[in-house]
Formats: sequence, C-alpha cells, structure tokens
Amino acid sequence: MKNQFFHWAFFVLSIAMLSACSDDDDNCTPTAVPTNIIGTWNIQIKGLGFSESGSGTFNADGTFSTVPEDLLIDGELNGKALPVKKYVADSTSVTFRAVAIDNSASIGNTVDVKSNACNKIVFDVFGGLATMTFSR
Repeated sequence: MKNQFFHWAFFVLSIAMLSACSDDDDNCTPTAVPTNIIGTWNIQIKGLGFSESGSGTFNADGTFSTVPEDLLIDGELNGKALPVKKYVADSTSVTFRAVAIDNSASIGNTVDVKSNACNKIVFDVFGGLATMTFSR
C-alpha cells in the first residue's frame, strides 16, 4: 500500500512539475527597445559580403562594451582615442557612439530597428544593405 502511495505521489508531482514548465518566449511581450536592449547579447552582423559576430553588454546608464571591442564602433578623431562606448535607443533606432574620455570628441553610427522581440532585436545596417541581430 505504501509503495502504491509513493508511486501515485511521484506521478502527481511529476505532472505538476511538467505543467509548471512552459516556453516563456511564446508568452513574452517585449519591452520597448530602450529597456529591452539592456543586458548581454550575442551579436551577428551579416551583409555586403561579410559576416562578423561577438557579444555585447548594454547597461542602463547608456554605456556598453563588446567583444571584440570594435564590433559595433571604434575609432579616433584628430588623433584622439575614443575608448568610451555609449548608446542612445528609442523605439525606431539605436545610436552607438565612441567618445573621448574627456568628452571632447566622438563619432557615432545610427541603426534602424527592424524588429524587437523578447530575446531578439534585428537592425538594418547601412540603409538595409546589412542586418545586425542581437539574440539571447
């Protein structure tokens, strides 16, 4: 009798655990791009005969870092290094900037949001000639 009870209890517990597990992505409503972009992403850029990939971490304070470091933007202006990486996002675009430590110089690049999902953001790059995909 005890053996049947334990089998029955195990069965009920197993069913409860399985029904509690669901694919959260199916029920996910993405937040707006300025909020959704915060966190760590796998990044892939494809188009114009090239493909590059890496990862990036976007912080709530508008700063970001990537591996490789020059994945999204890098450079210098008039011989001045631009090591600080910043971004500004709205619902239709994201601007990536490389900035001098003293804020005296910067360069930037804006990409258009093509789609925004919970675990994937797709951007048009170079006027749609290439695609950049952020995925988690």
